[in-house]
Amino acid sequence: MVNIAKDSLNEVDLVLFLVEALDKEPGPGDLYIIEQLKKVKTPVFCLINKIDLVEKDQILPTIAAYKETMDFSQIIPISALEDKSVDIVKEEIKKVLPEGPKYFPEDMITDQPEKVIAAELIREKILGLLSDEVPHASVLRL
Repeated sequence: MVNIAKDSLNEVDLVLFLVEALDKEPGPGDLYIIEQLKKVKTPVFCLINKIDLVEKDQILPTIAAYKETMDFSQIIPISALEDKSVDIVKEEIKKVLPEGPKYFPEDMITDQPEKVIAAELIREKILGLLSDEVPHASVLRL
């Protein structure tokens, strides 16, 4: 499993290395992964998550600690829970990733038939109304 993960690093367009702001510096596991990331030519973004759980003055030393370990393409502090800087991550990802081929026409919003969409909407309402008893299966025939 680990070998598959290592091999895939050379086949992707971008690597997102996610760490926690609560960890003031890279631990042994982080350092092992960073050593593997140094071997690839793929851009690597270091995302320091959970910045909502630490004081602002603690974030800069954490950034500096990770900056010392590797020349990351980007180091971006984020809070996924509070949606802080997530839009920045998305924009930076868009800058790096190549645009893929268009598989569907511009005006096509889904390839699902109307019956499937209607069934999904009804299933969503069923689950919302039965919050006390969540059905394990609901069958809809339209």
